[in-house]
Amino acid sequence: EEYTSTKGAADVPPLLEIRKGPVSLTLEKAREHALANNLGLRSRLITPAIARQKVNLEQGRFDATFSSSVGYEDNLMDRPGGYYKSLSSLMLTLPTGGSVSVGKQIESKQLGTWFKTVHTQGDGVDIKQPLLKGAGIRVATSPILIARLEGRMSEAQAKISMIRLLAEVEIAYWQLDATQRELIIHKNQVKLAQTQLENAEKLIAAGLFTKAERIRANAGLLARREALIVAETAVRLMERELKRLMQLPDLPVDSTNPIICETDWIPVRIKLDPREVVTKAMENRMELAALQLQLLLNDINIRLADNSLFPYLNLEMSYRRLGQALTQSQATKNLYGQERSVDDYTVGSSLVYPFGNRESKAYREASRLEKLKTMSSKKDLEIRIRKEVLDAVDVLERDWNRIIAAMDAAQGAKEAYEAEVEQNFQILLG
Repeated sequence: EEYTSTKGAADVPPLLEIRKGPVSLTLEKAREHALANNLGLRSRLITPAIARQKVNLEQGRFDATFSSSVGYEDNLMDRPGGYYKSLSSLMLTLPTGGSVSVGKQIESKQLGTWFKTVHTQGDGVDIKQPLLKGAGIRVATSPILIARLEGRMSEAQAKISMIRLLAEVEIAYWQLDATQRELIIHKNQVKLAQTQLENAEKLIAAGLFTKAERIRANAGLLARREALIVAETAVRLMERELKRLMQLPDLPVDSTNPIICETDWIPVRIKLDPREVVTKAMENRMELAALQLQLLLNDINIRLADNSLFPYLNLEMSYRRLGQALTQSQATKNLYGQERSVDDYTVGSSLVYPFGNRESKAYREASRLEKLKTMSSKKDLEIRIRKEVLDAVDVLERDWNRIIAAMDAAQGAKEAYEAEVEQNFQILLG
């Protein structure tokens, strides 16, 4: 059965046009594309925003809460009865761990054999304050501080992800440039091997070389062709890796567009002091900053765990006053006048303590173990950072020496090639 779409042509989103042909790319543009389009980095940058909302969530626990209820009740018996009742209250959570609640009561009810309607109005205040477990500003506001530290940790992790992405882009860019240069070399080697084979054929025809020279030249040509295939594959792999890091919508990873590296590499001699580099790494590495924040979180959790060992001992106070009359206005006057029906207060305390208190003890011990774990991880990371930095300094020195050696070797190979060409030319003339 043929399907006919009812959607208009204007409602259909246009397909994204894929680039055609080679793509010229500088290192700066590659970094810019990766920072703007990499979805992995984008997801990590959302984490600090989520952490900031967690701070708002913890702060919201101290917002005032208003509640109100209205109801009507009737027993449905012969005599008319029933009453309505309205209760409203405003509760505020205190940063000391306690709470204050102010309430208003309005009630109207028929009482007695003469079915008189009695109106009641009342005000009340309730105060609850823990004295041991959960008491104090530092304990009550600890969730806010924890959320803020977790937010700073997520920012550090996001910065780590950004630095790593930039490093991956730069490594992929220069590796692509290197594989492209190697590809050019392998193509030239194939041409030279082909030329050597042709020269060998000429020398064999002239009776100056044996057939063994043809076999040797042909083996060299086949080896150069194999290396050329490997080099072509390496270029495609590195182009695909760079496309994955940049994640351009019009240059997907499955595109066949070749990338032309426009940025020229300029080798510069850099002499680094290993001790100074290690010191800078210890001061600026985000991994160490994240673990330092984790240690602060461990300290807060230990403080909360120590507080959880105390029993619940709460101080509770309340005050109530009621005014009753046959009219609402008179009930209001009685409420705030001398004819109050009820005017009392209550002061008391409550104590709750579990036998054994194993949960709190386990929480405290787990918090201390977590801090020991973080401290061990921090020391281990410091050792690994020292090793990475020292290794990087040595590798940098080694690579510079390799560049110098490679340049000398290239010059030597060029001289040897020119000498061999001249020798073969003399043989042909001879």
